[in-house]
Amino acid sequence: MKQLSQIYTVLLLITLLSGCSTFNYYTQAIRGHLALTMAGKPVDRFIASETTSPELRHKLILSRQARHFADRRLGLAPGDAFTDYVALDHPWVVVSLVAVPEFSLQPHQWCYPILGCQAYRGYFHLEDAQREEQRFLTKGYDTFIGGVTAYSTLGWFDDPLHSGFTNLDNDPMVA
Repeated sequence: MKQLSQIYTVLLLITLLSGCSTFNYYTQAIRGHLALTMAGKPVDRFIASETTSPELRHKLILSRQARHFADRRLGLAPGDAFTDYVALDHPWVVVSLVAVPEFSLQPHQWCYPILGCQAYRGYFHLEDAQREEQRFLTKGYDTFIGGVTAYSTLGWFDDPLHSGFTNLDNDPMVA
């Protein structure tokens, strides 16, 4: 709980410096990540369950092997990352919004503390992305919203595996 209050303190400071829409964006990001994390159940439970499909069981076993390989052969300490699994009710974990001024090839840039600037903004709920998209459409921008199947906090938190990953095709040559 202390970590959560620290996150909200940082959000308050960001809001004072950059406005309400930034605060709303970071709030949805934190809530979305926490909801994803809290929905996770141990991978081992899914592997042991008779109701788990053989295909999912195989992919979850493969994820365990990948964690082991990362730890033993690459020297990457995975901590508790990818030890829980979440079955999502849609094929993506987040959606990404891209906005480009009409007749331009240079997309709008969103800038984030520590991370720098990116040409997209991710949302856990499609409706949030669509609201932001409407703001850009009224300014004459061309926009695109696309589902993203991969999600990671790059080691900052213990991310769960999710069906966005496990529903991907096994054939790496399939586009």
